[in-house]
Amino acid sequence: MKPNFYRVLLPDEPEGGFVPRPDMSTPHWALDDFKNEFGAYVDEVAFRSGVRQSLAKVNTSVYASGPVYDFSMPSLVPVASTRMASKIEQLCGPSIHRIPLVVANYPHSVEIINVLDVLDCLDEERSKFMRYPKNFGAKAGKIGALIEIVIKSPLPLMSHAFRLKA
Repeated sequence: MKPNFYRVLLPDEPEGGFVPRPDMSTPHWALDDFKNEFGAYVDEVAFRSGVRQSLAKVNTSVYASGPVYDFSMPSLVPVASTRMASKIEQLCGPSIHRIPLVVANYPHSVEIINVLDVLDCLDEERSKFMRYPKNFGAKAGKIGALIEIVIKSPLPLMSHAFRLKA
């Protein structure tokens, strides 16, 4: 059995509820480059830094079709339906920043969930990860891929949503 990366259970939802992506190997849509309201390229890394972005909205298009879920992480950027984003905000409050995402030729509203809390809570002794090799310049020696994550206990800050500082 494959592990779930997340599970969404909201008992107060109407019949049908939300549609979470079961795991990272399940096919899903893939999004093209992000652009600001003036058409300038927005580096998706900006949404993985824990910094509030000063964007009114972000524009993109679909470059690989597939099922669309209420929550997914195309390009490792959390994207949620507006309905799901509202629920996430209810749970996480100031830990997240919602940014409208306009997807060309897609009739439903979706949003980027920019997670603002970054916690230094990776238990490097018990986690499994790979570091960038020495020939990777500024990234050399930094964690490049997390394989198995173990979080230090207790967490240094109580937060319902956070990014790992790695």
